Amino acid sequence: MGTRSRIGILKRDGSVTSIYCMKDGYIDGVGLRLYKYYNNLNSINKLISLGDIDSLHTYPDLETAKLQEFGNGDITKFFYRDEKEKWKDCKPIDDKNLDDFFDTLISTTGEYAYLYDELQQKWMMYKDSFGSSEIELIPLEEELNRELDMVKEMKI
Repeated sequence: MGTRSRIGILKRDGSVTSIYCMKDGYIDGVGLRLYKYYNNLNSINKLISLGDIDSLHTYPDLETAKLQEFGNGDITKFFYRDEKEKWKDCKPIDDKNLDDFFDTLISTTGEYAYLYDELQQKWMMYKDSFGSSEIELIPLEEELNRELDMVKEMKI
């Protein structure tokens, strides 16, 4: 079983468009890849426009991967394009606000959420704190740094 997550864009008007990601939703999986490879609206919109994914990789398509001279092992696997699922079952979901988005997250059993905030122009994230009713978005970069610090401390 994978670590499920949602990836989306928090738009200037407060609405959210997001997709489901079935695997590797944890911070040093999906979180790190988003931060490192999907760091502009063009690449994020391209990713989301193709619908729900099995797993996130460096590039959304072979065309982009070829431009970067990478093999197809670095290409994100989409349910519609690659698994031939029905579009209606894996298309992006539009929520009118963050509350609705978190309802969508819960209904898709997502443990993590990653939202690119158009106003702040940075990735924000949510990690399910099982049992906690508090829903808070935090900057992804801060959480990645916190994770890195914990790894460094473990190696000492």
